[in-house]
Amino acid sequence: MVRVLPCRGADLLERPDRMNRVEPCLCIADRNPNVSVYLGRVFLERGYKTRVARNCLEVWRMFREPEAPDLLIFDLEIPCMDSVGTLARLMGRLPELPVVLYAHGSEGLDHPMIQGAAALVRKSPDTRALVRTVDHLINRAYPGRFAEFGLEEEQLH
Repeated sequence: MVRVLPCRGADLLERPDRMNRVEPCLCIADRNPNVSVYLGRVFLERGYKTRVARNCLEVWRMFREPEAPDLLIFDLEIPCMDSVGTLARLMGRLPELPVVLYAHGSEGLDHPMIQGAAALVRKSPDTRALVRTVDHLINRAYPGRFAEFGLEEEQLH
């Protein structure tokens, strides 16, 4: 299941250090390091730059850097004292950041503190829904910044 929510209307911060990128950068934050590595490979093959966060502290640090990623793929079960609270604080600090909640079930996904997430994608061995969602959100959040990013359906495996 994929649910893409309407744009929140905020323009993205146009940091000069991020504006010169030719490829979008993703932060992949998943509780399972094998999933993070696999998704990293999937998105690298499609031209994305990827970074992996193993816990909430690494996510928080990554988005405080000048070269912060352009989109966050976030598993609510990532090692953390309070993943929902951390995500809510990050989204409050960067309301323009596209966040994809990537989860097995629906537990915690209806929490009011994370209703501002741009999309919700159920975990599956088939990554096509996640890839399509990320492509769509990158193109919507950064219109014209990256050359028409995304792949045709038959290019996705």
